[in-house]
Amino acid sequence: RYRYVTGVQTCALPISYGVRGWLALLVIGMMILGPLMGAGRINSDIMMAEHQYPEITSLSQWKTYKTVTWWGYLIVVAISFYGGFGLVRGREWSVVTRAKQILWITGPVASIVMAVLIPLFAFGKMDVGPEFIGVFIGSLISAGIWTAYLSKSKRVRNTYGSSLSQQ
Repeated sequence: RYRYVTGVQTCALPISYGVRGWLALLVIGMMILGPLMGAGRINSDIMMAEHQYPEITSLSQWKTYKTVTWWGYLIVVAISFYGGFGLVRGREWSVVTRAKQILWITGPVASIVMAVLIPLFAFGKMDVGPEFIGVFIGSLISAGIWTAYLSKSKRVRNTYGSSLSQQ
């Protein structure tokens, strides 16, 4: 990590340093791809339901459901963006810890809120089917993989100054 130039020790940055590679992919996912894909999925689901059951558009519960869903999703996007932005701008280990927590909040926790709690609030019931189970398990796996990456990556340690005691 150090090189010597004519007897003077200078610090050279490690080769794997900075928001590049897998870390950049995570940040792009948290700030851009995840929010866009989620918005597209919600919009598609709403449009498909309204196309299949046009009469629901006149129900007050449906209007409540759509409003709460979009506001809930905006909160999830804001939290995700905050986590990604912290990884871009910060250089201390606390942003990594925060990003790990945010991955679990915007993944599995948000899945439960969006698919279980919001329908329960709007309609008084929930319909947790196999599609939800698949999405939920996928969010658990994704959050687990990214948490492991943030915990074990040499690039992350080099960029945010982790020591073994901080993990």
